[in-house]
Amino acid sequence: MKHMIMFRKVEIILATLILCMNPLIAQDSPLKPNYAIRIDYQSGHLNPWLFYEVQLKKSIGFLCVFQTSTQGFAEIDLGPNFHFGQLQIITQVGFEIVETDDKGGELGHIVPQGYLIYYDKHWSFESWNLYFVKTNSKNETYFYFRDFLLYNFIKKISVGPQIEGNIYLDNSPDNFLGGRINIDIGIGTMGLFYGYDNQTHTNCFRMTFLKFF
Repeated sequence: MKHMIMFRKVEIILATLILCMNPLIAQDSPLKPNYAIRIDYQSGHLNPWLFYEVQLKKSIGFLCVFQTSTQGFAEIDLGPNFHFGQLQIITQVGFEIVETDDKGGELGHIVPQGYLIYYDKHWSFESWNLYFVKTNSKNETYFYFRDFLLYNFIKKISVGPQIEGNIYLDNSPDNFLGGRINIDIGIGTMGLFYGYDNQTHTNCFRMTFLKFF
């Protein structure tokens, strides 16, 4: 019964996205698309991302995110990106493909997600909120969150707190609280995060390279 309710919610989200985007996609002259690449390193694995956004109007784009990982999964995320000056509000639905030993690639999760992103000359803030809805008994349903607030103390260097973790339906949550530093290295931005979970006494380290075109 829980799974039926979850899938019904996903269907509603997908239908809402399609209805919202149809009149925008129909316009004759879309603006120039935007591109970005991102590479994460965490726990011995690499996770490259490709971001492609088609500007439908000055304040609205349709964002496609293609993500792979040496952990054995790939994900495609689709949805609108709303621009309000230096603030972005992104709502997407993702489809996670997981590599299995017996069947090869199969759909592991459907992922409704939302992001709040703000950048200005001194402050930067990001809030990630992803709900991983399992599609089979091999996986778990869980909620993932990531939030950080950075201040540009020195030219090209921003520092601040970050918290992230997972909330599970059937297991105890994990929460990593720590700090983040973003460094403008000229060809892009290098981000470093280190967090610690007081309950499990485990660490989390991530190194991120991000480049906009």
